[in-house]
Amino acid sequence: MQPLPRERHAKRTSDRNFGLVFNKFVDQWPDGATDGLGESKKTWLKKFNGRLTVLPAPVERIKELAENSHGKAVIYQTTGPFVTGLGLPNGAENGFLWHHTLGCPYLPGASVKGMVRAWAEHWLETDSSTIARLFGGDESAPSVGQLIFYDALPVETLHLYTEIITPHTGDWRITETPQDSPPADWISPIPVPFLAVKEGAKFQFAISPRSKASESDLDMALNWLKEALEWIGAGAKTAIGFGRFLTMEDIDRHAQEEKTYQSAYAVSQKKALSNAPPSVGDRAVHDEWGILEIESITGDMATVYSLDEAERTTLPLSELKKQ
Repeated sequence: MQPLPRERHAKRTSDRNFGLVFNKFVDQWPDGATDGLGESKKTWLKKFNGRLTVLPAPVERIKELAENSHGKAVIYQTTGPFVTGLGLPNGAENGFLWHHTLGCPYLPGASVKGMVRAWAEHWLETDSSTIARLFGGDESAPSVGQLIFYDALPVETLHLYTEIITPHTGDWRITETPQDSPPADWISPIPVPFLAVKEGAKFQFAISPRSKASESDLDMALNWLKEALEWIGAGAKTAIGFGRFLTMEDIDRHAQEEKTYQSAYAVSQKKALSNAPPSVGDRAVHDEWGILEIESITGDMATVYSLDEAERTTLPLSELKKQ
């Protein structure tokens, strides 16, 4: 099979389904790339940097499906970078999970279910019978769970950018004899680029009960989802803060709290500065000598020049107030 001509390949990389381009044409490096494979990968990934428009109709269909099944859909916003599918095979070394028809980053319903189950089972130590009832049994007693988790799709335009991993351990993590290749200061780190979603992306998560009898479990599951997204995160590299989500209400509340804090901090700083003792070069006020210029300070005494009296004198710092 003959490779695509360069001009036809360049045209195809401008298609809207970036997932297809990312997975099918990653072997096409830029012409004349002589700056090393790592830079070539970075150059390739930068093709996807920028705004990515998403379709609203699939999000609305999932919302309607969940609500018609007595479930609920909630929009969450990322508080840091988000990346999913790093372990997928790809010529750029690090993969990225794209929706196969929509061409946008997403979280499969199975991944959302696994995250919520892990939170409930390992962090909250929920009893095994409840876990099996809601999420399904294990291989020893297979059964279907009472909760349905839907794909988490972006609800508005995303911003993609290129992140960098810089391993400093050499072959230590990949060799069969790590004792022969320990991490060391003289090993040159090799930057590895990967694609990520910028902070502030909004995704819709949805859960519905499998039967009406399990509707009472929905609120508990939604609360677990909220806690899991905030505390352990979704996707890859959550250990360094990737993949954390908050509800829009929490985002607004945190913004208001930050605004209130900043306002209170500004008031306290202003008060602290006004109550601070004057320093050399400041102007101060004295009940008897009027307006003064502070020329020097020794211990708790200050040598000042009175502008009102046109005289120089020494006064206790405790008697001076900043003008």
